[in-house]
Amino acid sequence: MPTVSFHMGDDYCSIDLETASISKDQIEQAERLANEIILENRAVAIRFVTREEASKLGLRKLPPAERDELRLIEIHDFDLSACGGTHVNQTGQIGCVMLRKTEKVRQGWRVEFVAGQRAVATARLDFTTLTETAGLFSAHIYDVPQQARKSLDEIRSLRKQKEQSLEELADAQAVALLAATGESGGRKVVVRTFSDRDMNFLKLLAQRLTRLAPNVVALLGTTSPQPSVVFAQSAGQANDMGALMKETVAKLGGRGGGSNDMAQGGVANGDGIDAALQEVAAALK
Repeated sequence: MPTVSFHMGDDYCSIDLETASISKDQIEQAERLANEIILENRAVAIRFVTREEASKLGLRKLPPAERDELRLIEIHDFDLSACGGTHVNQTGQIGCVMLRKTEKVRQGWRVEFVAGQRAVATARLDFTTLTETAGLFSAHIYDVPQQARKSLDEIRSLRKQKEQSLEELADAQAVALLAATGESGGRKVVVRTFSDRDMNFLKLLAQRLTRLAPNVVALLGTTSPQPSVVFAQSAGQANDMGALMKETVAKLGGRGGGSNDMAQGGVANGDGIDAALQEVAAALK
C-alpha cells in the first residue's frame, strides 16, 4: 500500500496509506511481521547513492527529483528506503511496535501506532482500564465486550419501557387534568407546574392535552431537573404560543420560542415559573 503521509507525535505516530480498504487481519499480520524483524535485531545500514543508482536498486518508493544524491536506509535482507531522518543501528533498539487504531481518511486509511516504551506504557494503561472495567461488571477482562453489549441491550430495553410508561402517564394525566379543569370563555386552560419532570414530558403532556379536545390551552412548567416551560393550544385558536413564550422566558432570564400552536423554553431557575404561567393564562385572547 503506497504511503501518502507520515506523522510522528509525542503520544503516537501514524501513517496514511493509499488503499480502498484495510482489514483486521492485515493490521495484525503487519504488526506481527514488524515485531519479528525487531526481535531478529537486524542491522540497519546507511549509504548514499545517486538517483540513477537508486532507481536500479528496487526502492520501495523513489522520492521526488529534488537532489541527485539520496540517503538510503537498509534493514538487512528486508527493506530499502530513501529517508533523511534518524534511525537505529539495529532493529532491536526499537523494542516493539503496537498498532493501535485505523480510521478512514480522505486519501485512504490512517494507521496509528506506538513503539518502544510508549507501547509498553500504552499497553499498561489499556490493561489497567480494562481491568477496572471488568471489575465493574464482576467479570473477566476478556468478557467485558460481551458484558457491555448485554448492558447496552438492557439499557435500550429499559429506555423503551420508560418511554412507554411516560406515554401512558401522559395519557392518564391529560384525561385527569381536563376533567378537573373548568371551561371558561369556550375553552379549557390547563396550568400546571411540576417539580420532577423534564421538558420532553411537558411536550408529551401538552400534545396529549391539545389533541383530546379542540378548545384546550396548555401552560406547563417544571422546576427540576432543568427549569423549563411549554405552551400549546389546540389547532385553530387565536393565540401565538411562540410570541407568548419569547415574552415569558425573557422575563425569567431564559430563551425559547416556537410556532403558533406549540412553543418551549428554558429558564435560569424555577422560582418564578408558576407566577409566570398564571400571568400568561390571564393574558390569553
